[in-house]
Amino acid sequence: MNGNSKITLFGTALFDGDTIVGNLTGDKTRFLLMVRDEFERGFFTMQDPNRADLAIPIDVSSLKSPKINVTFIDQKPVIQVKIFLNGEILAVQSRVYYEYPQMKTILEKRFSKSLEKGIQDLADKCINLNVDAMKLGSHAVKKFLTIDEREEYEWNKNFSDTKVEVDVEFYIRRTGTQIYSNEINDSSGDN
Repeated sequence: MNGNSKITLFGTALFDGDTIVGNLTGDKTRFLLMVRDEFERGFFTMQDPNRADLAIPIDVSSLKSPKINVTFIDQKPVIQVKIFLNGEILAVQSRVYYEYPQMKTILEKRFSKSLEKGIQDLADKCINLNVDAMKLGSHAVKKFLTIDEREEYEWNKNFSDTKVEVDVEFYIRRTGTQIYSNEINDSSGDN
């Protein structure tokens, strides 16, 4: 070995002070970046809705900054997180014409629900560990009228009382460089 090998690690350690209390997988780290408005672009695969044994790769990018709304109900924070993404279909193995608007809608809804579940799982994990890795406290502090009120609330101690609701808007903007899928014929001329 020449020592020039590059290693890429994909994941995140979660700390409470200077103690590691958990970790996030690579996918959960991407969800974390989405909530923190640090996600730019990534490649995802989703299960083909018409062929469970096949995958559809999607090039996903951030459309605009997430919208995060904080309210307090009975002194407990309720945080609504809305993520805005768009994507490009890179390939369709199943020969289903997802380029048609009604078929694109199926993919968009399915992919949105998948991301919502992943981000909700991330939020639940952070809340259970009482670690605000998503930096939701930076949005919550805007709801306090004074610094004294904010310090009195003790966000880090009370983060475990937080409820997070997730909504993802995902649109397929392009179907890659293809305008439409071509039929594939075998040697007999059949599809």
